[in-house]
Amino acid sequence: MRTGRRAAAGGRVTVALAGALLIAGLCFALCVRTGAPELISPRYPIHNLGLWAKLGFARVFKLPLYTQRQTLIASSAYYFETVARARNLAVTVLCGGGIALCGVIFQTIFKNPAASPTMLGVSNGIELGMLILVLKYSADVFSKTTERYLLCFGMALAMLALVMFLGKLVGGNRRSVTDMLLSGSILSQISGVVMMYFRFNMAQEDLQTLQTLTLYGFTVNTTYSFAGVSLVILVMLLFLCVMPFILMRFSFDAMSFADEETALLGINPGVVRALALFAVTFIMTAAILYCGSVGILSLVIPHACRAVFGARFKTMLAGSALLGALLLVICRVISSLIYIDGIGFLPIGPIVGLVSAPLLVAVLVKRRSAGYET
Repeated sequence: MRTGRRAAAGGRVTVALAGALLIAGLCFALCVRTGAPELISPRYPIHNLGLWAKLGFARVFKLPLYTQRQTLIASSAYYFETVARARNLAVTVLCGGGIALCGVIFQTIFKNPAASPTMLGVSNGIELGMLILVLKYSADVFSKTTERYLLCFGMALAMLALVMFLGKLVGGNRRSVTDMLLSGSILSQISGVVMMYFRFNMAQEDLQTLQTLTLYGFTVNTTYSFAGVSLVILVMLLFLCVMPFILMRFSFDAMSFADEETALLGINPGVVRALALFAVTFIMTAAILYCGSVGILSLVIPHACRAVFGARFKTMLAGSALLGALLLVICRVISSLIYIDGIGFLPIGPIVGLVSAPLLVAVLVKRRSAGYET
């Protein structure tokens, strides 16, 4: 009893510490300029965010203050930079938490600690969608809002459907987890060859556009209004995809057992798995679209969360979302402070990889030394 209480108390302390670090990281990031690796006084973002909230309130309720917006904005230094940074950080928090949740879901439904959404070819489908966009629209791809959603989400879902079909075909009308993972690996290799061929034969301008999309996502070269629309779409998408996980958390707890035992509890593992796969595909597609190649978080964060909070699904959901958001915000801050002449700011994807790799090794070593299986 005392051990359980100590573990619960330790978990609450860890959550509080992670939350405090996340808030501190967000506050620091708001003081970093968007166009240069420079810091500004905290009074500017505080004033600008307050003005942003007031203007938004005045716009909704049609108050006289809104008619003075141009004068107020012109007198506020770094206003647009602060608002852009706030929106970017909101997207970062949502994407980091969403990617981490995807990793927890995948490792739960596949009963495999090495499972990751990238293993089913979802990220490759997104890259193929970006490739088609660049081949069709070239540098104008950043202004094609509807097309980017349709193609990238469509290709990701098509890749998932193909993996599920091949898994069922190979398994003899029975979708085996191993067969699906192997099918996803094979399709990833094939799509990688296709991407390599077109990269080699593309015009230099198109190749640079594709590399920008792959590394940075659509958070660069987008208009001020589209950034706000993207944030709204992302919030709605995450809400619709995460709610089933919360409502069905007890069903996902049961997914840790064998499918036969899960069925005895009145839960259809095939339905739960299919629902989870489609929801994860939507979340991963949105995250990679906005933040670039940061899919490794879906593998690293669940291991760290399991070591800190335990393996209960409900706890894993909350803990992984918090840790994923924290790690991606830290990487975003690091990215904003590294500027390379001729290249610009360092993409967040490579930073995520450099930070995640030693973190995963440290977690695995700690769990092994404690006598746990990873």
